[in-house]
Amino acid sequence: MLCTPLALPGEVLGSLTLASTRRNAFDPEAVELASVFAAHATLAVSNRRIARNLTAMAGSRDVIGQAKGILMERHRMTAAQAFTTLARVSQNHNIKLRVLCEHLAATGELPGAPLP
Repeated sequence: MLCTPLALPGEVLGSLTLASTRRNAFDPEAVELASVFAAHATLAVSNRRIARNLTAMAGSRDVIGQAKGILMERHRMTAAQAFTTLARVSQNHNIKLRVLCEHLAATGELPGAPLP
């Protein structure tokens, strides 16, 4: 069995594992080739994770903008005041900002928020 880590600095994403029914099936050339394949697989896995995170961030940005807009219109706040209010409520109630904003956008309610 030959196992090669899919590693980034400070983090292991997984392992490329090759198995054989023969003893001593993996010579130094096979080990080197496995390292090359593992490097390519690491890039693919890492880039997919980055793309997934960027997509999630873009979705969060939209809903945060919607929530800010609701507060701005409803309470005559500036964009900065609306964001500060959302951040404060999120922190005080231990609710993720994205989840809080999704709730506000869907229901029009801001849980337990004393507004300025």
